[in-house]
Amino acid sequence: MNNRLKKTVSVILFLAISIFISAQPAVKAPDFKRSNQIFSESNGNWEATVEDLNGDSYLDLVITSIGTETAVFFNDGKGLFSKSKQLFQPELHGIAVGDLDNDGDKDLFFTALRKNQSSPVYLNDGKGVFQKFNIAAPIESGEVVKLTDIDNDGDLDAYLLWGESLYLNDGKGNFTKSRTNLPGYNFFDLNGDGFIDNIGAVPGEGFKIFLNDKKGNFPEYYFLPKKDLSFCYLGFADLDNDKDIDIIFSNGTDEEIYPAGILLNDGTCRFTDSGQKLSKAAFGYIGTGDLNLDGFIDIIITDMLNPAKIWMNTGNGKFIDSGITLGEGGFWNNCIVKDFDNDGDLDVFITKARDGNCGLWLNQLKENKQLRK
Repeated sequence: MNNRLKKTVSVILFLAISIFISAQPAVKAPDFKRSNQIFSESNGNWEATVEDLNGDSYLDLVITSIGTETAVFFNDGKGLFSKSKQLFQPELHGIAVGDLDNDGDKDLFFTALRKNQSSPVYLNDGKGVFQKFNIAAPIESGEVVKLTDIDNDGDLDAYLLWGESLYLNDGKGNFTKSRTNLPGYNFFDLNGDGFIDNIGAVPGEGFKIFLNDKKGNFPEYYFLPKKDLSFCYLGFADLDNDKDIDIIFSNGTDEEIYPAGILLNDGTCRFTDSGQKLSKAAFGYIGTGDLNLDGFIDIIITDMLNPAKIWMNTGNGKFIDSGITLGEGGFWNNCIVKDFDNDGDLDVFITKARDGNCGLWLNQLKENKQLRK
């Protein structure tokens, strides 16, 4: 290739790149500042959940640990947390929060990690003090628990991942193992009919959608094949602002990693892969929320190998890499997106499973707006 041709090709490439960059939508980025609070620096932190546990209208945290003790952290309303002195059963892994005994406050359902332990339920006295509930028949151990009203009787039932076991609630916090077999452990009302549906993600096969028949049965409704599907967590949100629920999926383990992606709902609960390629993340949890207050849902994907990454919605359900990462190193686990400091924008909490402190990032958008006035 002669010099003149080289120069011509270089100019064409430069112009093409410039046009591509200029064509990218301008999206305002969130502004996160990491809190210096110490939650727990011990190895073995795993799941976390958030809810107002003591009735003061502020969002509190519960962080499980398989290394030391599980703990409750109470919020002062400004995003500052104080650790409760309450002690829970050791070596807990999964957690879900909900009103298990229908008394108006939020209780805790944990999973015990060891096979010879039973998974405990702790009932709230309404002020954030928890007492272990004596359940007649022990609940098996498990990795993850999901609370949802499977039988539509007005109380929260529990589905445990490991044995794929369903426990039905009698409305008072007594759980009895059911013979009902559910195809997956992801639950969401996909069609807006008020009944919880079920989503199965089968590695090497694809996604199976099971719609609730309003009698607690889950016939298969739709199958979306995806041969390169690895282990995945799911997130649910209306990503393209068309009034139906879409799905975000991670797609990887520490041995087999593919890009995360998006399944778009056509309005009838038939999903198609959007083709967008998001983070390659190992055991990536999904967080969703409008991080820059532009009216569109953004995505956070955690990673057990690398820092979490933020993907911004351009307004049409298309996402761009913000370039913002949360945390350092790996072992970042589940992601919670809430307004922890009550200032009107969304903050982010991510557990650190190993080698460091769990992370709380407070969004500065509202603060910055006030400073500019």
